Amino acid sequence: MNEDKDEPENNRVLKKVKLQNSVAVLPFVSLSHDASQEYFADGIAENILMELAALPKLRVISRTSVMKYKKTTKSAPEIATELGVKFILEGSAQAHNNKVRINVQLIDALRDQHIWSKVFVESLDDIFEIQGKVAEVVSKELNASIGNTEKVKEVPTKNREAYDLFLKGRHAFNQWSVEGYRTATDYFQQAIAKDPEFKQAYSYLASSYSARMSWNGDLTPNEAQKNIEKYLQEAWKRGPSDNDYLTKAFVELFLKKDFPSSEKFLLQALELSPNNANVIYTHSYLFSMMGKFEEALNMVNKAKVLDPVSVSYFNYQVVAQHLMGHNEAALETLSEAINLYPAVVRLYDFLGRIYLTMGRYEDAAKAILSGFATSKIRPPSMVAYLASAYAGQQNVEKAKELLNELISRSKANEKGVNVYIVYVFNFLGDKASAGQWLMKAKGTNDVDLIWWNVDPLLKDLREYLNEQASITPDFEAAEKHILELLKKEMPVRHYHNLDHVQDVLDAALKIAEDEKLGEDEIKLLRVAALFHDSGFIYSPKNHEERGAELAREILPIYGFANDQIEIICNMIMATRIPQSPLTKLEKVLCDADLDYLGRKDFYEIGGRLLEELKEQGVVETEREWNLVQKTFLESHRYHTHFSKENREAKKREHIQEILAKFKR
Repeated sequence: MNEDKDEPENNRVLKKVKLQNSVAVLPFVSLSHDASQEYFADGIAENILMELAALPKLRVISRTSVMKYKKTTKSAPEIATELGVKFILEGSAQAHNNKVRINVQLIDALRDQHIWSKVFVESLDDIFEIQGKVAEVVSKELNASIGNTEKVKEVPTKNREAYDLFLKGRHAFNQWSVEGYRTATDYFQQAIAKDPEFKQAYSYLASSYSARMSWNGDLTPNEAQKNIEKYLQEAWKRGPSDNDYLTKAFVELFLKKDFPSSEKFLLQALELSPNNANVIYTHSYLFSMMGKFEEALNMVNKAKVLDPVSVSYFNYQVVAQHLMGHNEAALETLSEAINLYPAVVRLYDFLGRIYLTMGRYEDAAKAILSGFATSKIRPPSMVAYLASAYAGQQNVEKAKELLNELISRSKANEKGVNVYIVYVFNFLGDKASAGQWLMKAKGTNDVDLIWWNVDPLLKDLREYLNEQASITPDFEAAEKHILELLKKEMPVRHYHNLDHVQDVLDAALKIAEDEKLGEDEIKLLRVAALFHDSGFIYSPKNHEERGAELAREILPIYGFANDQIEIICNMIMATRIPQSPLTKLEKVLCDADLDYLGRKDFYEIGGRLLEELKEQGVVETEREWNLVQKTFLESHRYHTHFSKENREAKKREHIQEILAKFKR
């Protein structure tokens, strides 16, 4: 049967129009054996592609799809059929001294006929103008109604070494691997060192750090963010590009979890470059995380027209299908993807999670083990899926062995691990522990938390935690628990001991009364006061963080909701010196922690702290201690009305008394 005859006439016309205005720019051939010349040839092809892609009426196939045809033996008609285009632009390039030779030809691929060809022999200084001329001629040949492309308005760099380094970085960036992203970072930094005004290098350097915080990256969100912001600012002040808006969208999505803001930046990127398949695929991913699965699938199909056989297409197609519950269709997509890209470990990750969702635990384990065989790394998600598969097969011993691996990696501060420990505990049926690790993942801002609201593997855990949130916390039992723990485990210290904890609690309640805190606020404050120095059970170093960790471990048992736990943990962390309270509750606890500075028993309590610091070797003489006291008291500020009115004046008397000791 002829399918075209069965189609409505307007559909056939639409296909014809799309095909007529479609082109693929193949990687250019290097006429030299020098590796850097190969990057140079590829870079010329990519820049021509980017110029053509800026034309809204012209469909240009993305670089990620055409790269598979580098050094291909396939004919032009075969390539055109696979990519769904009518025209192919191919060429070669060679640079020698300050001259460049570029041979370009445009082919009607379906007829296998040459339409136009030209050889350019120009100065390297004119390389960007040449690329603009090629794009202009190609657009005219394809469809005169499209209009001329504008000539290059600005030269990215006049430094040949910087440009070569940039091209190498862009090549490494497109490898979809942590090694590639790290290499790209290095090349872009070198390019900027050669030309500090190289706008594109700043833009892609920011993108490389953005990629390095993603699923297969090597940086934590906090590590990546400072570099993203630093280099994005440099690119932005030279005029934002579509790539800069895309990077902004990544920051909003993965770091801030602000979906509407992320979409705003994606739409701005598309205004600048409607044919940017990476932006459209990212928009699809965003829709999937927002629960807009039909819109996500529509976006995938839109991007597929521009980038039909890349890893990106298969990646985002599978995400949308999986979250829609179309798991059999997702498995078919993955089968095709793995056949084309057998070394891409992310595909096996998806295969394992889909089998888990379907309850096919043996198949899930086989998929993950196959993925490990292709990879030098063990992504925490895949370790978690394998552990979950063993748990599903009732092989608890193997599941816990892998769980311990993940916990060890978490203790070593490896990025993105905490959120996947949640999956293992959930599969083991320990939902309380799963909830605790979820809070830890939020504390480390794991990027894959964006899956939380839509992930079918965590549906039962979401329901459990919602039920727990509706339960009234048992404040009395929680206080009893921490007090017993402090009595039993708190080391014997002169100052940081149970007496200090009780003193802070009493002061907090006095200040809370003056601040007119509500009953529920006072309950949270009491718990935070009891926990605030509990980290000393383990070590004086970073005791605030450890106290917050203890709160996250213990409080879910007594029905505390996640937001209540975070309020308590934020109060604990605010007491860290120098104090940094933001909310009213945090200010109350901070002032209570140092209430004695403005009381009559200042010297008595300070003497106990002196003895503790002497034992730790922090101070040795009374003069050293007085210097510490003077510096600390002068820099300290109270935050609440009660403490300012009732403690500040006495504290200043103590400062004058210490200064008098120095004079004597």
